[in-house]
Amino acid sequence: MSEKNPSLGEIFRAEARASLVKNQRLKPPSPIVPATTLSVVLLATTIAIYLLWQSAWCLVPLALILVLMWVRNTMVRSFWRDFAALEAARMAWQAEPKQEYLDFMAELSERILSENKALTASARASIESFAIFASNPQADNAEQH
Repeated sequence: MSEKNPSLGEIFRAEARASLVKNQRLKPPSPIVPATTLSVVLLATTIAIYLLWQSAWCLVPLALILVLMWVRNTMVRSFWRDFAALEAARMAWQAEPKQEYLDFMAELSERILSENKALTASARASIESFAIFASNPQADNAEQH
């Protein structure tokens, strides 16, 4: 008849697990290729330099890792900002068909595709879909009806 009351630690672990699973489902995949391999190589270089020479030069690869992480984070933020602008232009064109929205979409998608070589295949495909829409908006509009 006596039920075991869960301890505070068990309740905390269950809530943390539920929160982690929920947050993983909400997080979109990264549009930029991972830099894990390069980071691991730089970390191994750091360890080797320290073990072989115990020198302050081991800080150089660590600084490079930080720069790499900062650049990748900047690229991800820039992609999502540009993606939001493209989506807003598409929605604005659907509300009021003006050529300037299509020109903006074509120009921005071309710039993203030419400048950003680190896009994943799915991110590249989503940007290409905006370029295709900008070149032939009536085809996309016909598919929706």
